[in-house]
Amino acid sequence: MGDCEKKVVIVLPHFKGGGVERVISLISKYAPKHVNLAFILFEPEIKYLLRGRLYVIGKYNSIFKLPRKLIDLYRILLSEKPDAILGCEKGRNLVILSFGFRRFIRMESYPGIYLRTSWARFIHAVKMILYRKVTKMITVSRKMKETFVNKYHIPSGKIVTIYNPCDISQIKSLSEERIEPELSELFKKPVIVNVGRIVRQKGQWHLIRAFSLINREFPDSRLVIVGDGPLRAYLEKLIIKLDLQNKALILGFKSNPFKYMKKGFIFALPSLVEGFPNVIVEALACGLPIMAADCLSGPREILNPGTPYRYKELLKPEYGEYGILMPVMDGRFYSADDPLTWQEMTWAHEIIKCLDNPKLLDRYREKAVKRAEEFDARKQVKKYFEVLLRT
Repeated sequence: MGDCEKKVVIVLPHFKGGGVERVISLISKYAPKHVNLAFILFEPEIKYLLRGRLYVIGKYNSIFKLPRKLIDLYRILLSEKPDAILGCEKGRNLVILSFGFRRFIRMESYPGIYLRTSWARFIHAVKMILYRKVTKMITVSRKMKETFVNKYHIPSGKIVTIYNPCDISQIKSLSEERIEPELSELFKKPVIVNVGRIVRQKGQWHLIRAFSLINREFPDSRLVIVGDGPLRAYLEKLIIKLDLQNKALILGFKSNPFKYMKKGFIFALPSLVEGFPNVIVEALACGLPIMAADCLSGPREILNPGTPYRYKELLKPEYGEYGILMPVMDGRFYSADDPLTWQEMTWAHEIIKCLDNPKLLDRYREKAVKRAEEFDARKQVKKYFEVLLRT
């Protein structure tokens, strides 16, 4: 190795696919030439490109197996002698226990949201203590940093915010691919697009219920959800009960969702909670206007930067600099027979307003790509290594 070459080790539970894994893949892709990367995984499955050496130490399913995994981790770290190690909060992360090394932990979600058992609350409390011992915490939004400082009393100087990187040039290229012939007629109509895992935090069932009113007012409108997950059967049943077959479609997971975004009328994100929603930046890179819940956190920092959060206080649409912020849904599961909530009604009426007057969205279409470029992978990855390798 050259005199100025640096070593960084990144620890992940797995690389099966998801927002976190995409970010780490981009960090490996755009790492500076003088940085030598190695990855430690608990599970061997890999669905994204990784550039660097790879170690797999295996899963541990109980606290009794933790000491062995710590020994395995230390052996690798002692062999690598890294200048810094980066761990992701997702899953069981041993980086926070790796004393003696420059340790950085990347937080991509809000802590303590789903603590349903005493054991979960205990582990959470231990993590909060250990997080104070790392060299730096990296949060993916400013609001998340604020939460750690104000709620968990972690010193502000120990936390740095770096927004998630997005490969804007690749997204633009992929968005130009042709969609399947059987879907080409569908996208000749005004399509509301949503992309994401079909899980509770994404709130897609609220969007389907709002769409039932939208489609009554605009029968040519369509809703397309690109994604899959444990709530898919619930959403499909809701679509049938609301008589929206062939009008609201769930396409499942697609390796290239950008070609659908490119042809959409508006991108709708009714999430109940986010860390940093990569999909908003991806939709902007496709030139798509955005309507997003003002949830914690990320949408506001992307769409109306510099303004204070109004979480649970925003009662009507807010036209921000780069997109429309909306009230957060209540997150309750409803049947087709339940009346629309006031939040669902608000979303429906605002989308109807945009369908009735598409020029309302023109300024967002014009600004979309330029705004997305501010989150370009090369810029954001550079910030990661400035923090990791700062002496």
